[in-house]
Amino acid sequence: MSGWSSPHQRSRFRAPTSPLTIDRRCSRRCRITFESTGITTKRRTGAALDLVVAGRLTIRDVTQPVTAPVHVEVADGQSIASGRFAIKQTAFGIKPISVGGVVAVKDTLDIAFSIAARP
Repeated sequence: MSGWSSPHQRSRFRAPTSPLTIDRRCSRRCRITFESTGITTKRRTGAALDLVVAGRLTIRDVTQPVTAPVHVEVADGQSIASGRFAIKQTAFGIKPISVGGVVAVKDTLDIAFSIAARP
């Protein structure tokens, strides 16, 4: 668990969005990047940690601050971090899809993640 000891450890995460979009114009600038700015330990129980991770999320060249509760479990030489947070599409310059003004997608998106890491 030594990798999670610092309350201010920084990390970066990038994900391609091509499987997430049908907008082909998006190929050059549709990257999702998260850079943590702070990690706070809320609870430590045995081989598990509950954290709050703060950082900057960039989607389509628009950056917004986010915080996410993250649960980390360490077992068999690997760490698994999982969590969930919500964003508003419009905060990142994304117009929610609407079909004929009748059917519309909510502005709020729930983002869930699970990341496994080994030393």
